Amino acid sequence: MFVLCSEEHRIVIVFDDLWRTVPMSNQLPKIGNEVASPTSEKGHTYSRWNKASVSASPPETSAAAATTSPVWWKYPLRISVGCTLCVVVLAVLVAALKPDVWEARQSVVVRPEAFAGGLQNAPANERRQDLQNTFVTVIQSHPVLESALKEVGPLRRTGASAFPTLRDIDALREAVKIVPVAGDEFGSSDAISVRVRDRSRPRAVRLTEALVRHADQALQELQARRMAEMTEELTRAQHLTETALHADQTRLEKMEADLGADGITLRLLEEKPDTSGLRSSLEQLDNQIQELESRQLQYENMLEVLSQVREAPSQLQAVPSALLDAHPTLRRLQEALTEAEVRLISLKGQHAEEHPAVIAARLSLDELRRRIAEETPTAIEAVQHEWALIRSQLDFLRNQRQAESARIEKLMALLPEYRTIAARVRSESQALESIRQQLNQARAAQAAVASSRFIVPVEPVQTGAQPVGPGRQTIIAGGVACGLMVGVAVFLWLVPAVRGTSETYPLKPLAPGPALDAKEGETTQAPRQHTSSEEAPRIEPTPALSNLPVAVCDEPSLLHRALIQTTHLSVATGEVLCDH
Repeated sequence: MFVLCSEEHRIVIVFDDLWRTVPMSNQLPKIGNEVASPTSEKGHTYSRWNKASVSASPPETSAAAATTSPVWWKYPLRISVGCTLCVVVLAVLVAALKPDVWEARQSVVVRPEAFAGGLQNAPANERRQDLQNTFVTVIQSHPVLESALKEVGPLRRTGASAFPTLRDIDALREAVKIVPVAGDEFGSSDAISVRVRDRSRPRAVRLTEALVRHADQALQELQARRMAEMTEELTRAQHLTETALHADQTRLEKMEADLGADGITLRLLEEKPDTSGLRSSLEQLDNQIQELESRQLQYENMLEVLSQVREAPSQLQAVPSALLDAHPTLRRLQEALTEAEVRLISLKGQHAEEHPAVIAARLSLDELRRRIAEETPTAIEAVQHEWALIRSQLDFLRNQRQAESARIEKLMALLPEYRTIAARVRSESQALESIRQQLNQARAAQAAVASSRFIVPVEPVQTGAQPVGPGRQTIIAGGVACGLMVGVAVFLWLVPAVRGTSETYPLKPLAPGPALDAKEGETTQAPRQHTSSEEAPRIEPTPALSNLPVAVCDEPSLLHRALIQTTHLSVATGEVLCDH
């Protein structure tokens, strides 16, 4: 048995060991208002009680209010076992209510040769990765999932006509997984695995087959649209390229027509960027001009010499041989003059000046000089004609060189533009040829889409022997283990609290406060404080309270206050002796 006391509401209630309330009207002592309460042998202080604060309750209300529930934390073992059983029962319910989930899988190969265009020149790994990523995107698309669900049907037949819903499609998208074979990365091998999970094993198989089939059809439609768009784009590109090529060719033809014969030269220069042919003609003209200029200078010198010969025939010896080659008469006269002078000198050496032979030689020399003087004007006139002819030739060659230089400058000015247009024509011709080849390939691929299969199954759809995820036995075993851990944790948490209830703590003195009267809502004046010389009121314990183990309570608990409210008791302010 123990005594439960409250400090604020000042009650004393006696319980027996069977957690039944003892009627307090028979057990509570009648305490006077001014009875002293000395210190007991063990140092406990008894309270001062106001007998007017104890009100009598009707028998029927006392029996109903004098009941309370047991203190649950007094039994840690029972609580721990109860927690363990709760966790185990919850695990059993989860295992019983958990539906089976089956996984169907099928390995497939996406044929890269069925796709025209794209990464044809890329490495094999990148091309396979691109195709497999395209397959993943297509098989998880909304139309493919919706078509597969419509073909297979719902898991349970219901009256709802709108199937599949967006929730069904999202659930199937979450249940579909595309993984590489043997855990490799995408692109490392040609095969990939399609895995579908569902609560029904046959439905998982049908969903896998339907998804692969509809994904193949979606890829065919995608390839058909792709080839149609590619054909349209290539046709439009072909038309634009042909138009541009025709315009550039027309422009080249016009440039060649404007140049006339030089158009061929311009074309040759564009094909073979070598201007040595044009420069050679200029060099030839320059050589001819230089030659004529040298001859002209020579004839000018001859005219000057002939003018001197006309004044002094003996100067004929100084005429250059080139002039003599052009005038044989002057050469013969020069030779005759030379012989006459030699003979005269020879005769003078043999005879006197008056000798007839010397006189005859002198007369002959004079005759030659006269003849030379007569022939010199004719030679001068001939040289003048030659000089005039050379001058006219020089003028012609100079004009020709100027025209040739202007022609070459014009060709060189038009050559960059001509080269640009010609290069554009060649590029457009090559592009047009490439577009025509691609267009033919696209049309052939577009025609072959209907008969091509893009996804080739490696094996039939297979499922495992057991559902995926943890089994019922695993869930129950895990629940038992968790329950044991929870029970041990609760037990270790409650044991220190149970042990701490037997400890005794000193009671703090409390300030006096108002006490509740027998009537609800009314307060009485707190009893006056006694000095040390006065005697404190003393509680006379009854035989029912004499053998109780007690403990001093520092402050009232929630259970104290609940009991106060149910019993409607009022206790005067004072120090309390209580037991939890």
